[in-house]
Amino acid sequence: MTKMADAESLPLGQEPGNTPTPAEPADAPVGITTGRLGPVLGTGRRRLRRRIGFRPEYPRLYRAYNIVAATLILITALPTLAVISLALLATQGRGIFYRGPRLGKDSRVFHIYKFRTLNTDVATQVTRDRTLPRDSGLETPLGKFLRDTRLDELPQILNVLRGDMNLCGPRPVRPEIAAIESARIPGYDARFTVKPGLVGPSQALMSHGTSKRIRAMFNNTATRRPVSMPAEIGLLAAIGWAVARRSTTELYARLVRLARRLWRDVRAWGHRIADLVLGVEPDRMVELRLPGVPMLQKVRIHSGLVLEIPSLPDLPLPTAENAPYTATLVVKLPRGGVRRARITLRSQGLPGHYFYTASSAASEHVIERYLLGLTVLGPTRRREGDQRSRAGLG
Repeated sequence: MTKMADAESLPLGQEPGNTPTPAEPADAPVGITTGRLGPVLGTGRRRLRRRIGFRPEYPRLYRAYNIVAATLILITALPTLAVISLALLATQGRGIFYRGPRLGKDSRVFHIYKFRTLNTDVATQVTRDRTLPRDSGLETPLGKFLRDTRLDELPQILNVLRGDMNLCGPRPVRPEIAAIESARIPGYDARFTVKPGLVGPSQALMSHGTSKRIRAMFNNTATRRPVSMPAEIGLLAAIGWAVARRSTTELYARLVRLARRLWRDVRAWGHRIADLVLGVEPDRMVELRLPGVPMLQKVRIHSGLVLEIPSLPDLPLPTAENAPYTATLVVKLPRGGVRRARITLRSQGLPGHYFYTASSAASEHVIERYLLGLTVLGPTRRREGDQRSRAGLG
């Protein structure tokens, strides 16, 4: 394991001095009171929440249960751990793990393991005496995904096997944060009478930004309750399912965005190759400037000197045959520059479809060479296009 900065494992949320203070005392039994915590904590899984406890009645039996359960979880999670490790190795180099000090039972210091998700050097300076600010932008390329899905916590299974932590307990904290919160929150140190946990009600039911006073209420209540292994197994199963579902959803969304971005890049590359080999594709290269309309309009070129204006299905064309409707075609060259041709329009009979004819011999040349590609050699040199465009020719 590579030792990283202490800032790595910090929860997103408010700074220590800015956390709101609820009305209930710090050791009020959470889940039983009906005051302000009701709307904050919600009503889901209330029965399971009330049964979770951190104080084992039979410590040796509970330790054996933690070893067996953590071993099974580790074996099950090995493929996921391997994939995440390889992905981090490819995106951020060899420093894929974080190792930092935390306070365990009886305030003894141990080192926690996590996947590294932050720019460690910068995060160390930012979080010297506070938790990580929300939207800090310090995540590594995969850091936000791992933090949002809680997959960065998986290496803490090793802490459970070592005996530093239990599977279920209060969240482990840094010594610096513990000193700050102990002075602010009455009864905060009750969490150090039991081992910290990989999961727990406060980790499962609260976001990173939840007030630490409310977290302390959860933890203080659970530290007074005896361990219920069936309830704990139910909580582990619910959290495992939620993490797997959220990870799959997040991964699917990211893959879809990546596929769309790659498809756009492939299409752009294909268009460039087509421009070099086959010439200009009119539908992508032409816009139309209409009198009295401030913005250029996208047009499609059809055979028979017909163009289509999808955004304007009906133009106010003059009714008199000798009163032409004039517009300007703007043809973009494949390597930069534009050509312009004055045209006249008349209705073709379908909504948005119009016959067009060149208003002059120069405009006809622009249409034939740069739009229709009727000449042997098409536009290939950007310098020529830019010079003629600046000169106002065409």
